[in-house]
This record gives sequence, C-alpha cells and structure tokens, in this order.
Amino acid sequence: MDPGPAVIGQGLDSSVFITIAFGGSMAAPALLSAVLGQSLYEVAATPLTYLVVGHLKRVEDVDAYDDETNLTPFAFD
Repeated sequence: MDPGPAVIGQGLDSSVFITIAFGGSMAAPALLSAVLGQSLYEVAATPLTYLVVGHLKRVEDVDAYDDETNLTPFAFD
C-alpha cells in the first residue's frame, strides 16, 4: 500500500486544523512552525503506522471492509 496519499492528506489536515485552532492566538512564525512540525511528525509516523496495522491484520487474520454500507451523506432512507 502506498502511504503517499495518506501523508499528503495528513499534512493538509494538520495545516487546516492548526491554522483554524490557533490562527488567532499565535504569531505567524509560531503558527508556521507548529504546522511544519506537525506535518513532519505525520510524515515520520505514517510508515510506522502502516507497518503496525499491516502486522496486526496478518496476526489477527482480520481485514474488514464495509462494502454493503451506503456512506453517502445525502442519502435519505
């Protein structure tokens, strides 16, 4: 499995969250430092997360998929 898209998504998520959460209470250089620090952490942690999850799936022989659930947020049932 390619962790590339996950790393990009986590970097964007970190950027948006930190900016919204702390944008009005931190100076721009500190905010940029927090965004970069969190993004670097996510880049470093993602491969390890993939290894651990893959190992657990093999050991527990579980790989669950929810194919029959309609995940569309606009569905009316």
